[in-house]
Amino acid sequence: MPRVWKPLTATATLSAVLLIVAVLAADRAVAQEQAAAVADSTTAAVADSAAAAPAPVAAPAPAAAPAPAAAAVTDSPAAAPARADTTARDVRRRHPHLLAIDARAGWRVPVHILKENKRNINDITSPASGFDAGLRCYPLDGLALGARYARGGLDMTTNAVDLARFGLTGNEYLKLDSYTIWMSAYLGGHLSPKSRLNPYLTASVSKYDWSFSQDGRDSDPYVILETPVEGKDLGVAGGLGFEYALGGRLSLETEWTWNYVFTALSQTDGEFSVWTNTHFWNLGLGLVLGF
Repeated sequence: MPRVWKPLTATATLSAVLLIVAVLAADRAVAQEQAAAVADSTTAAVADSAAAAPAPVAAPAPAAAPAPAAAAVTDSPAAAPARADTTARDVRRRHPHLLAIDARAGWRVPVHILKENKRNINDITSPASGFDAGLRCYPLDGLALGARYARGGLDMTTNAVDLARFGLTGNEYLKLDSYTIWMSAYLGGHLSPKSRLNPYLTASVSKYDWSFSQDGRDSDPYVILETPVEGKDLGVAGGLGFEYALGGRLSLETEWTWNYVFTALSQTDGEFSVWTNTHFWNLGLGLVLGF
């Protein structure tokens, strides 16, 4: 187990640190934009009020200046320009909407990690397609929180030697469906403020419903000593992506993540050593619609 947990812990820690830094940077950028917008709005209000105020009439020196009247005009809500009402929309330049839905196609590529130069069944899987869909919110212009459902898995190799080693036919399928909670920190405000392209970092935690099926996705699970190779376990992921504004409320999104799923059974020695945890890369491409 130490060999599994050390790289996992290091990767999770690094992803968390990067996300925290990105979120803090995005939050600081939003605060600076808000301060600048408020300053611009105040300056415009003062200028408009001064222009609307009547010119002072010449009077003897002892006469009081009409400063209080100007101040009253300035403080009046009716004097605030229309642009002051759009301050919030001006600040949220990347994500003017609070909520959005997304749908993406995915391509899962297994990561094969040989321990002591010894293969197991997880090391002879092959790429397969999938899809996911979900709902997200933007509490900040540079931060998104969301939940999604993903359906997909991994196929098996066509190498006859590897299949024969474990008594497999090649029709097996590793189902990896999941419910995911995720967070993304957008960096476009700093890296490409005038571009439609908005890069981001992302991390997630998932609950997987997985099964190593004998003959296609929905068939009976593979069995080791009367123990079915299936379960409902956690998984984690981290990666990066790019959002491209197509116009209006629609954006194109592509994402590349590393995924780790705790598919190992409660027993891992002897006959059960042929099965362990699962690693894979996921490349997603889809659309995001704000509302």
